[in-house]
Amino acid sequence: MKIPRILLSAALALAALFSLSSCEKDTELKGLVQVGEEAYAHYKTADYATAKASLLKFIDELERQMPKDPAVQGIDMYKSDIMVSYVRLAKLEEKNNGPEKEKYMQQAVRQCQELKIRPDCSPQALRTRVDRIDELPTK
Repeated sequence: MKIPRILLSAALALAALFSLSSCEKDTELKGLVQVGEEAYAHYKTADYATAKASLLKFIDELERQMPKDPAVQGIDMYKSDIMVSYVRLAKLEEKNNGPEKEKYMQQAVRQCQELKIRPDCSPQALRTRVDRIDELPTK
């Protein structure tokens, strides 16, 4: 059975569109990973202003690229990274006597509550959890 040329063209166009969309998503994810690695490196080693700006940039990128549909698998990964980044911002503020410690910790608590997988979203529990993460050796 021969497939009409118009249907074959439409199928190829759709396949090309999905392929292009997948490549764009891969490129975006690689960019997000790079921004995240840079934010963590700055958080650990850079001056206050640089570290803060990098963490805020990472949060912005996470929020921009996070799937809009809450049913999408993997969305919790974005929310978890945002939560950890806000705790790191609060820690950075505390270390440098910055004025926004409470603001960032409250945003971390809010993110934790949205995840609905953490039994304890108190500021102290989040701080302890991120302290443990930050003690892990990096590659």
